[in-house]
Amino acid sequence: MKRAFSIVNETWKRVWSKSLPRGADKRREILLWDDLEKWACISDEEIGGMSHAKLQTSSETTLFHGRLSTNTPAPDSTNKNRMKYSGYCAIRSQPNRGRFGRVKLYDFSQYDALEFRLRGDGRKYIVNLQIESYRRDDLWQAFLYTRGGPFWEKIQVDFSDFVLTNRGYLQDHQMSFSREKVRTIGLLLADRINGPFHLELDYIKAIQK
Repeated sequence: MKRAFSIVNETWKRVWSKSLPRGADKRREILLWDDLEKWACISDEEIGGMSHAKLQTSSETTLFHGRLSTNTPAPDSTNKNRMKYSGYCAIRSQPNRGRFGRVKLYDFSQYDALEFRLRGDGRKYIVNLQIESYRRDDLWQAFLYTRGGPFWEKIQVDFSDFVLTNRGYLQDHQMSFSREKVRTIGLLLADRINGPFHLELDYIKAIQK
């Protein structure tokens, strides 16, 4: 009887472990912040702006830091390609690609929120989710408010908090996004406050609440 129960128990464990997404644990989590090489760091410097940003490891954590500037370069004599607005720094995961270069999407259909363990600078960041769609400029965005100071904090951003934007503009027609079709995840700083920023990240997870 005990052996039969043991066999059933072990079988159930194997079935349960296979039913969990890869990288999940008993709390039904997906660890998203696992490979620095899969994340890109960008800023308006790439298009002629004056902000700059870096993404680098610091001991056992990852550091996103730099300086945000809303200043724009002076126009040249032809006044062509003049920048009217500037001031953003961002990091973004690269699309996961499988065989034949096909994009492997994140499936968050069984999850309720993203959880960040971070040490912030008191600034307001934006969480970006890009969904597989024919409109590549669409982003679902939600605010991420950080505290300043030396202490770590955990912040949960519910998927229900995300709103649809396109090229930075809030869309009149709002809809819930397809949680099983998340292409990339990112963080954006564009709070129009000139000066240095500093965001230390321990992990990003998709969680059930």
